[in-house]
Amino acid sequence: MISDHRKTLIIAAIASVLVLGIGVSIWQAERLERAASRDWLDKGRADAARMTDTVIFWTSKLEISLRAVAGQLRAQGSLDQARFEDLVDDVKNWDTGIRFDNFAYARRIAKTNRAAFERAQGAMISSVGDFRTPAPDDEEQYAVLLRSRDDGLIRINASLTTHKAMRSAILAAQRLPGDTILGPAYEGVDGDWYVPIAISTDLVGSSGVLVATIDLEVFFDALMANRLPSGMQFRFVERDNEARSEARLIPVFGAIEPPPNAVASEITRIAFGKAGWNLNWDILPEYRGGPDLTSSHLVGFGGSFLTILMVAIFGVLSFQNMRFHRLVQQRTAELSQHAMVIQLTMDTIDQGFVVWNSDYRLVVWSRSCVEFWYKPMGILRIGMHMKELLVHIAENGGLGDGDPVVLAEQEFQRVAAAGARSGESFAMMDKRSIHVRRFPLEKGGFVSVYTDITKQKAAEESSRAFNEKLERQVEERTRDLRHAIDEAVFANRVKSEFLANMSHELRTPLNSIIGFSQMLKDKVFGGIGGKKNEDYIENINQAGNLLLSIISDILDLSKIEVGEENLSESVFDVAVVIRECITMVKPRADSKSQSLTLSSEEEALQLQADQVKVKQVLLNLLTNAIKFTADGGLVEVRLARNGAGAIEIEVADNGIGISAEDIPRVTNPFEQLGDAMAQHKEGSGLGLALSKRLMGLHSGDLKIESQFGSGTTVTITFPPERTVRKKQPKAAQ
Repeated sequence: MISDHRKTLIIAAIASVLVLGIGVSIWQAERLERAASRDWLDKGRADAARMTDTVIFWTSKLEISLRAVAGQLRAQGSLDQARFEDLVDDVKNWDTGIRFDNFAYARRIAKTNRAAFERAQGAMISSVGDFRTPAPDDEEQYAVLLRSRDDGLIRINASLTTHKAMRSAILAAQRLPGDTILGPAYEGVDGDWYVPIAISTDLVGSSGVLVATIDLEVFFDALMANRLPSGMQFRFVERDNEARSEARLIPVFGAIEPPPNAVASEITRIAFGKAGWNLNWDILPEYRGGPDLTSSHLVGFGGSFLTILMVAIFGVLSFQNMRFHRLVQQRTAELSQHAMVIQLTMDTIDQGFVVWNSDYRLVVWSRSCVEFWYKPMGILRIGMHMKELLVHIAENGGLGDGDPVVLAEQEFQRVAAAGARSGESFAMMDKRSIHVRRFPLEKGGFVSVYTDITKQKAAEESSRAFNEKLERQVEERTRDLRHAIDEAVFANRVKSEFLANMSHELRTPLNSIIGFSQMLKDKVFGGIGGKKNEDYIENINQAGNLLLSIISDILDLSKIEVGEENLSESVFDVAVVIRECITMVKPRADSKSQSLTLSSEEEALQLQADQVKVKQVLLNLLTNAIKFTADGGLVEVRLARNGAGAIEIEVADNGIGISAEDIPRVTNPFEQLGDAMAQHKEGSGLGLALSKRLMGLHSGDLKIESQFGSGTTVTITFPPERTVRKKQPKAAQ
């Protein structure tokens, strides 16, 4: 048991710590509170300085704006009342933040010129505010010639120097040409406070001043809106410095003295021309929510609370020490029991589990590990170093041939370098394959997991051999296929060259046959012996022409396939070429009573292409359309430009059409469809194939849309870059 003396010492220590901790917390809280109040007032002074700078800035903008108006006034040369009002309206749009209440231009009238001026004006020069009373007979007057509005003080012919505030600003402006001068504040007839601002200026050779008035309430309301912080109050006091040893203070907004609840007041004294202003910024208790006393309260209350809490904890811990000691003994016994359960669980698993601490010493292991370590039963123990176990494994041949100690050191260094998150596979002396994987523990050390992968590795070897066999077979098939493709390409080229040579050799005798048959047909050598012979000669001539056309198509197709066909490009009108082709095939369409038309969305579309080959494509498409359209049918050619700017030509008919499965075949060379097309036997089956390849030479496209029994539409499209913009004619000079 704790002695009474020790209890007394503990209680005394607790009381001392308690008093000292609470005292320090209160002292620190008061210091932080004073610092927070200083920071709060510094922010208020900074805001007051910022607001003062804003007032100075906007007052300067007033002066700049008035100087700009004076410049505009001088540039006018002469003004009447209407033009002056228009000028003032324009000023309002220069800067919406600048608000003048009134404008007036006053001419300087010398005493000697007063009578002449009054005769010219038809009215006397009156006093400001009393328009029935003439102005005093002074050396000079500043009579209003133009004004933006009648505010009860500024009226036409009123002498502004009869008004104290305006006189002060005008005379100073006259003495300082080019400067803008603010005058003292004055109370208007409406009870509001105004300040005049003047600048000397000339108009049509006469000397005068431009005077503007500013409504101070409007001016400061606009400034304070969204700028004056909450909890800060503004008071505006003017200093009247004229003829007094001490300036008289005139309250304009608010009182001269700050309110009783003001914590502090910042006063800024500024002067603009003849105006002396005191800007008073009162910092009220609610400014920015008051000083931030969070830290001081936290330190005061929190420190005291923590002191009490720590003292309480210390006392409780002192009396709980023995109780915790008893609990530790109980928990140690329980943990020993749990360790036994864990060991039994690990021993029932096929995989080997072992835990190493951060010093590479054994902590716990499963029974399976003993087999993988070559049964080190006599030396295995908790705390055993990994090197000692590796020496045993090396002595049993598990690390190869050599000195066991050296081999064990090398293996240990390798494991240490690999780290706690690593793994590898190894073979045992009995040919088993073992994989070990290491996993780090949060508090240091690692767990090693041993797995027998003998069967898995055998399966992988079998799978690898099978994959290698498949790869060899694929490589052989690929080589055979590549050889077959090369032979097919060579055979196709030989075929194309043979067709080209044969077509060239056949054209010479065919031309002779066609020529002689034409001469016989035209009876160049006289009669040919009756109508029957004439029919024979006609058949010979037609057959020769048809055969020559087929041979020409074969020759063209062969040239394209062997890469010998070139384009002879030029720029031409597509519609003109289409009409020429229509003219060439129209007799055949007329013989079948067919309607052959052309529709175009745009005129004079220019195309850069091989004109002869474009005609060849169009003639093939038109001939096919006429051939496979019944008597009395319709064939229409449509010319347009698509959204990408490419020229498209459609040849549409309402003929027999093509079935969907036959469309891919019709562009193959020598392809003629049977059944429904059997009655149209003439032709080689090369027209569409040749047309598609000719469009390919132009980087274009040939597309077929058809429905069996309803007709066919063939569309050829040239790339946009082949469309040539037509030059616009130059305008007449």
